[in-house]
Amino acid sequence: MKERFIVSIFSIFGLIVTAVTFGYLFYVLMNPEEF
Repeated sequence: MKERFIVSIFSIFGLIVTAVTFGYLFYVLMNPEEF
């Protein structure tokens, strides 16, 4: 049960990191003059 809990935490963390990364890349693509 503990291993499954750790795996779920890592999967959620991975999804958050992926969403933030894609959001940042999308923001940079939409606002190229600021970078």
